[in-house]
Amino acid sequence: MKIELQKIIFIIIIVIFLLVIWDTQVIFYWKTLSVLLHESFHALIGFIFGGNDISISLSSKESGITYINNLSNYSIPFVVSAGYIGTILVGGYLLRVGFQFFRAQVYAFIAGNWILITGIFLLEPDNFFLKYSLALGLIFIIISMFSNLYSALLLIFLSITLLTYGIYDFSDILFKPEKTDAGILAKWLLEKGILSGNMKNISLNIGITWYIFNIFIIMYFMKFLFFGDKTGDFRIDRMIELVNNGNVPKDVANWFLEKGKDLDGNPIPLEKIDLMKRDKHE
Repeated sequence: MKIELQKIIFIIIIVIFLLVIWDTQVIFYWKTLSVLLHESFHALIGFIFGGNDISISLSSKESGITYINNLSNYSIPFVVSAGYIGTILVGGYLLRVGFQFFRAQVYAFIAGNWILITGIFLLEPDNFFLKYSLALGLIFIIISMFSNLYSALLLIFLSITLLTYGIYDFSDILFKPEKTDAGILAKWLLEKGILSGNMKNISLNIGITWYIFNIFIIMYFMKFLFFGDKTGDFRIDRMIELVNNGNVPKDVANWFLEKGKDLDGNPIPLEKIDLMKRDKHE
């Protein structure tokens, strides 16, 4: 199985760059986007479970709070877990999408609208973070309308930031778990009598459980990104369909085939490429 070494090196470079500037003002506003998305996942799940009067408050200390009224008791674990787990799920998926350049514009457009909608409907009015979300959302949308390449790079950078933030955020769970989302869930479990014991220890155990889950999620997406699809289904039919529908230029598809890959960058068995070439000549 061929390892996608170029992708690995590219991601490592971005991670190192982020870690070097992580605690500087240079990246403060970009990290704030991670906080906004984290809170938006709380809001989304809260809305799904029937919550109302939902709002988000962001702080200059790189933190946020989501306010949701009228939640049912047993929706609390899902709503509280949504921020941390949602960040990793979306980050992992966008990383994969970012390397599938023909989808990048669509997802960059969706991301831009998500940021806009979150800002307009959930952030406090006449607030700096509202203006920030509007500006950033528009930037995403504008880029998505004009460039596949820049949309892909934007998604890759965003996804790696979300994944890094999710892992980096574990330091809070490790040293002050009772003040995190894990602490909120631990308090609810204690109040309902579902668990008993020390709140700090329960919070830490919840946080570690989330962290382990997130590591598996990251590994899942990395497997497809770096090692290709192990199922044997390299989606040749999908490539043909995209070309026939005009979604992907024929010369682009041919370029991938010459490289021995499908449109997702997964290696195609040589016998399948030979078969396609024979069919083409016939």
